[in-house]
Parts: sequence; C-alpha cells; structure tokens
Amino acid sequence: MAQGRPQPTLKHVALRAGVSTATASMALRGLGRVSAETRARVQTAASEIGYTTNRTAQKLRTGKKGVIGVVIDEVHRDYCPELPQFTVNALVTGLGYGLAEVGLDLSIMTLRDAPAKARECDGILTLISRAEDIDALALPSEVWVLAGSTGRLPCAYPKGYIDQWGAAVEVLEHFREQGARRPALIHMHQDHSDVQQELGAAYRWWVAERELPENEILIGTDDRTTVSVETLVRQRGVDAIFTGSHSLAFRRAFDILDIGVPHDCLFACVGPGFREQSMTPSVSHVSYLPEVNGPRLTQVLAEMAEKGESWDVEFAYRFVPGDSSRGLTVA
Repeated sequence: MAQGRPQPTLKHVALRAGVSTATASMALRGLGRVSAETRARVQTAASEIGYTTNRTAQKLRTGKKGVIGVVIDEVHRDYCPELPQFTVNALVTGLGYGLAEVGLDLSIMTLRDAPAKARECDGILTLISRAEDIDALALPSEVWVLAGSTGRLPCAYPKGYIDQWGAAVEVLEHFREQGARRPALIHMHQDHSDVQQELGAAYRWWVAERELPENEILIGTDDRTTVSVETLVRQRGVDAIFTGSHSLAFRRAFDILDIGVPHDCLFACVGPGFREQSMTPSVSHVSYLPEVNGPRLTQVLAEMAEKGESWDVEFAYRFVPGDSSRGLTVA
C-alpha cells in the first residue's frame, strides 16, 4: 500500500520561502523583527504546502501553556471609571483574534477566579495599575504580569503606558501651527488622575520652553458655576484649549462645547475612548482606540509568552486634527 504524503514541517516552509527555520517560526507566530514582506512570503509558503502548527507538540517542547489571561472584572473602578464599555469589549475581542493568529489562546478571568485560572497561563494582562491591587490577586510567582496604565506610575510590575506627554505636545504644536499663542489646559477640580498629571506636566513644560503664559482652568469647584469657562477664556485672552479630564474627555463634542468654550477658540480632547465619528470635524482629538494598539499589544504579549519575561511597553496614540478653518484667523 502506498504511503501517504509526508506531513509538511517548518523546515519545508523555510526552504520554500528562502529563509531560515528561525525566521519562518517567528514570521508564522508574529514574533521578532521580521519585515512585512518576509512575513507574507512565509505565510504564503505555509499555505501553499498545507503547513499547520502542531500547537500541542510546541507547548510540550517549550514548556509553555500558550495561554494569555486577561483580568477584566472591575476595570471601571480600578483603571478609569468612565472608560467606555465598547473600548473594553473591542480590546478583548481584538486580543482574542490577534493572539489566535500567533498561536496563543486568550483566557478571560475575573478578580475572583484569577488566582486559580492564572496557573494555566503563561502571563496575565490586567488594566489594574496599582501594585497593591495586583498583589491582592495572589497570582502565582511564575506568571508574569503586564499592568495597564495611562501614565508612568511607580509600579513594581512591568506595565504598558500611554504616551500622554507626547499626545499633549502634539496637540499644543498643532495649536501653535494654527496661530494660537495663549493655549490653556482645562480640567476638573480635584482631578488627580495620572492622565491629568501627565498632561499637566507636559503643558507646563511646553509653555515654559516657549516663554508663553501658563493658563490652567479649573471647573467644578463647587455645585454652582460662578464664572463660566467662556468668561475665564475671555478674561485671560486664551485662544486654544485642550482637556484630558475623564469627566470631560469621554463626552461627545456637543456636550464638551456646552461647557462654554467660545466658538472662535481652538479646542482639542485627549482620551482613550474616542470614536472619530463621535467628534465634530472642528474638534481636534487624540485617541487610544484598540485598533491603534491592538497589533502592538498582541506582539508584545506573544514575545513575553515566548521568552518568559516581560518589560515596560509604551502604547501609541492617534492624533486627528480638527478643521483648521475653525477658530483663529491668522494674518
């Protein structure tokens, strides 16, 4: 009886694609610094010869479980009370698809079952950023943790953080290009979030470097509005405003403008939950939507699972300039 066709191996894929076995392996799993052209060539070669990864054998050989856990319970309390649910849902869904493409499974867990389920994972991603809260999970010592954070918080765990500083500078430079010379930062009274602290520090540095007047406008100091934002803007000669306050940044543009920002004043918002269609064309904004960071986060998690170690990673942002016809008339 004739023997069946031999099962294609990774070596066959590498030979067909003209690369090393190591490069073929990294390309198929989305790891390492492999060019898009090489990755596509390897994937095409694998498809042409019918190669599929034997994930069970791979796990036995490497001693890895091939599973990434994501703790999603009480995200709103610990990470950002006003983080839109669609952002959380999109993040988890995107990670599930992305990890599957590189041969990893996603395990969703709550705070309650995390200690037990974590033992079946190579690593854990959590949006909780406070070290004491992560310690309370009592995760196994052999499991690494990537903690989500919006700023460079002092935390013993490796973490992913959003470049709030870069986002603030991007907005301020956009204002300057549009002719603004007295930009202001607006935020809620007693907003001590790491988002606001990072944006505030960047704002103060930026205006000091350019010897411009510093204007930080606080609102919500009590239950009554004694002085409107528009009045403060007029009094101080402010010609551009941006905000990163949680209480403002997740509202739609018409809600934000209702706080009294003059229509001849440039305006921008910074926040992790923006959908571009929720903003009017006149409002510049910075977003940290999952589609921006999903591929990057997937790659980081895959590399962590492969190497069994972790490190800090900086998430990117997308700046969307508003309609330049709005606001100042530059001579």
